[in-house]
Amino acid sequence: MANTYMIISNVAFILATVFLIVAIVLFFAFKIREVIAFLNGKEAKRNMERIRKEVEDKNVKKSDVKAFDYSEIAQNMKYEKDTEDEEETTLLSDESKTTVLQNEEGTTLLAADDDFVIEKNITYVHSENTIDI
Repeated sequence: MANTYMIISNVAFILATVFLIVAIVLFFAFKIREVIAFLNGKEAKRNMERIRKEVEDKNVKKSDVKAFDYSEIAQNMKYEKDTEDEEETTLLSDESKTTVLQNEEGTTLLAADDDFVIEKNITYVHSENTIDI
């Protein structure tokens, strides 16, 4: 009996070692470290630092960057309504006829399906009470 337990123990140890090796290979194959960094926000922080360094390397100072001034655009815009270009509804064609979009026979109702029968009506309610059927 002890020999059987020893064999089971050795097989389980070998399987555990194989699964550990597979897990390590998959960890690096799927780049899980990068996924964790992305979810934690470390990747974004690294990218912001990289962008800051690029800006510093170009010697761009905050005082050199001018904010966009919307007042110049607002002064140049016309707010008067142009009365000459009024929009009107025009006919696209000279035909005065109308076309019938529906069939004059009327709508046909679908035949009632007698094969459909509700056997059990179960409604789930979010509560701690249980309903026995």
